[in-house]
Amino acid sequence: MVNASNGFKFCPKCSSIKPISEFHINKTKSDGLCVYCKICKNSQEIKYRLENKERVNKRKREIYNPEKKKEYAIKNRDKILIYYKNRYIKNKERILRRNKEYRKRNKEKIKEMNALYIKKNKEKIKKRQKEYYQKNKDRFKKYHLEHRDEILEKQRVYHEKNKGKIAIRKKQYIQRLYVKKAMIIKTNKRKRELGFFELLPNFFPEDVIVTFHHINNLMVIPIPRLSHKSFNSQSRLDHRNNCNDYLQKLYLIDFGRLGV
Repeated sequence: MVNASNGFKFCPKCSSIKPISEFHINKTKSDGLCVYCKICKNSQEIKYRLENKERVNKRKREIYNPEKKKEYAIKNRDKILIYYKNRYIKNKERILRRNKEYRKRNKEKIKEMNALYIKKNKEKIKKRQKEYYQKNKDRFKKYHLEHRDEILEKQRVYHEKNKGKIAIRKKQYIQRLYVKKAMIIKTNKRKRELGFFELLPNFFPEDVIVTFHHINNLMVIPIPRLSHKSFNSQSRLDHRNNCNDYLQKLYLIDFGRLGV
């Protein structure tokens, strides 16, 4: 009789005698193997799925319900983390090797995915990085002091390798800077509506965006836009008084006496 003990097994589906490597493992059976060979078993499963599409899809939806999965993950977060941590420790070398091979095979794909994620989540990434830096400021400073020479050497090597790339980025940055400066100058040169008198000329530097504050119903005076915004108030009179106090310290003139 041909059985699993002598390295071969009979498949009743295709009526063939095959090596035990051609059979799936099934611990519920006496010989520890499936009744049908792999080919017959697979063809049987494919046939079943085609004939019972709705039933199979329904079962899949029940098992792989994303909402249930999410709910389970939230409830059992610590349990899942411990499981994956232990799994990683046990299979560290195998996981690292597999990840390395995957990255090697899919360099372009990973690059595209990362670029797409960064593009979609710019603000989120910036916010997260800022929060992380604020929490670990001392750690960063300590690391930079301890590895100063190493960091400088890495920067030097990077600059030598990427001279062309750095030159392009520098050019783009300077262009953006000129555009920004031109916009600021244009904003500062903008004239007020007819009927207002500019009491003092704009003496602020060109890189400061200036607006004009009404010290009364007739006269306006230059003031940095950020300072002007900081005095915003629900009451127009409060806003004007706060600005007048600030301008009095700035220009050493009591604008409150000019009337409102």
